[in-house]
Amino acid sequence: EFGLMTFKDWSTGSAMTVRAKNVTNPGGVNLALQDDLDAQQKQFVGGQHLRYTGTLKFFTPRHGFGYVVMDPGYDVDPGVPSELRVESSEVNAGGQQPQFMENLAVEFGIWRTLRAAYKVYNMTLPGGHPLTQDALENRISMGEQSYVGEVAIWNWRAGWGFVLAPPTAPLPQRVLQKLAQQQATARQRGKQITQERMMYFRRLDCQPGMNMQKGTPVQFQLYVDDKGAGACELR
Repeated sequence: EFGLMTFKDWSTGSAMTVRAKNVTNPGGVNLALQDDLDAQQKQFVGGQHLRYTGTLKFFTPRHGFGYVVMDPGYDVDPGVPSELRVESSEVNAGGQQPQFMENLAVEFGIWRTLRAAYKVYNMTLPGGHPLTQDALENRISMGEQSYVGEVAIWNWRAGWGFVLAPPTAPLPQRVLQKLAQQQATARQRGKQITQERMMYFRRLDCQPGMNMQKGTPVQFQLYVDDKGAGACELR
């Protein structure tokens, strides 16, 4: 199963094309190509699909590693340490770039390297959920309805910005409540609010190849999360 999206490479000026996205097995089951490769190349503690729980002390994408402390009570070989290193390649972020994380409950497997070091394998949130930014921030989609607006702020170096919805656009009540909370918090910090309908977005929320800049007209969908209200699926 897969979705479809239009794509235009603005850097080359090529024609608009159609690409597949969110490719899965029928029913939405994730493709397991990596599992087959790992089964051939890695030696696991207790088996490839045996899962352990613990706490991620930290993970830094800048250096590409972190450390996990395994919960007590597991019957493992005495040589397996309770604190294990996790490499960037073993952070299951749903195909996204892993972000900085710390003090987080996680689930993982354990594998043994050729140099007899024990490391974390396929680290996820408890229950096997990928460590995506959406999941970490408890993102809730407001549905498939599209809205129109324009880019008010775009920081291309950092990959984030704000989109401004027109004052007449009928936004969901939950979004309006989140916006009001954000504005109240900002005012408490001494910030002046000039636009009450600005919603945050990231580069990952934009259609690939978009030539984003201030004033660009866009269509988008809405979500709410722990931080407030945001825009996604920008095109």
